[in-house]
Amino acid sequence: MSTELQPLVIHLHSEGYERAYQALTLALTSKALGQPVTVVVAFGALRALSEDRLGEPLPGPDLWCARRSEQVGTLPVTKLLAEARALGVAFVACETVVKLSGVDEELLEGRAELTSLVDIVRVQQRGQVIYL
Repeated sequence: MSTELQPLVIHLHSEGYERAYQALTLALTSKALGQPVTVVVAFGALRALSEDRLGEPLPGPDLWCARRSEQVGTLPVTKLLAEARALGVAFVACETVVKLSGVDEELLEGRAELTSLVDIVRVQQRGQVIYL
């Protein structure tokens, strides 16, 4: 019996603090436990990643949670993102979604690898999927 862990694919569509924090902490923890992890960034999260503002809080509960996070001493999203990259979490974006989102492909260099939806689905078929 194989002990190889199934890949985890996390789809992140929102640019706000709560979802970015959740996606990155799940990615980091899973990767640290030996699971292959891919974060698929799309739409708002994709635009925010390309502009170095992923995880900036949105007005309302998202802002409250970000402020509370500072009070309790959790790592900021920027640090979580850097640690995820350092551990080898893959960040990808669907080529079509990049075009739909109006993101310049050059802005994604070093941030997310462009890939096809077919390749994303192939990874999903072998593992676990979370949508945030």
